[in-house]
Amino acid sequence: MPITTDMVADHLARRRLGYGRGARMKFERDEVTFLGGVRHGLTLGSPVAIMVGNTEWPKWEQVMAADPVDPEVLAGLARNAPLTRPRPGHADLAGMQKYGFDEARPILERASARETAARVALGAVARSYLKETAGVEIVSHVVELCSVKAPQGVYPTPGDVEKLDADPLRCLDADTSKAMVAEVDQAHKDGDTLGGVVEVLAYGVPVGLGSTGELLRVRAAMKPIATVPRALRTVDVTTGEPAQAHHQRSDVSAVPAAGIVAEAMVALVLADAVAEKFGGDSVTETRRNVTSYLDHLAIR
Repeated sequence: MPITTDMVADHLARRRLGYGRGARMKFERDEVTFLGGVRHGLTLGSPVAIMVGNTEWPKWEQVMAADPVDPEVLAGLARNAPLTRPRPGHADLAGMQKYGFDEARPILERASARETAARVALGAVARSYLKETAGVEIVSHVVELCSVKAPQGVYPTPGDVEKLDADPLRCLDADTSKAMVAEVDQAHKDGDTLGGVVEVLAYGVPVGLGSTGELLRVRAAMKPIATVPRALRTVDVTTGEPAQAHHQRSDVSAVPAAGIVAEAMVALVLADAVAEKFGGDSVTETRRNVTSYLDHLAIR
């Protein structure tokens, strides 16, 4: 099936969209490299391995190095300072307790939203498989941000993707989008963050793949981001004294990007379901199995 680095990079770029994203979205860049499984823009049938590099990595090479680094070198790096003031609502404290760390840096990095880049990259492969074998196409939109809700019964189609991606909040209704922008502006002034709800729609899902033949709709809620500019109250785990939580770079809202991640996850799950139900060693064979199945349903 067709897949190129540009196709993956396009979805990774969509993952950076949305009004209310932090400054890092402007200078961080994803660099896509296929390590195996693809030749001349077509998959080979072997596992597809994708490496997603980040242009910020050089700043972290020593702090996050896999091999030991001279303690004197680390001592001179501000980025290596222990994070002992966990952020309420984040994985910091639970992760420190679960894995036995006395500071949050190892947890902060493994629980970073950065890991969603892998999901979106592989989701691009799953989307190509779904479209080529079963004609399934996926689209998402923001239906709620803070107190603002989109009108009921308004569903985007795959033809609306370009329009959605051009909207600051990836909302199909223009008036709702304007109200959401106002919420983001107010939260930014207040030093706060916002959560919301995204909806993913999968068109063309074969009847019986699962238990219904209708338009597949999935909604997911995202809580406000735990890294709050005005800093939440916490405790320093080394002293037990009250403190303000660490403030890392943060977005006011990443709800529009959550829709892109949700699209990828729906694609991965549906791709598994198609492969399980219809099988096949090639796109042609799988498509033939899908077509035969649907023709049989039409006859019945």
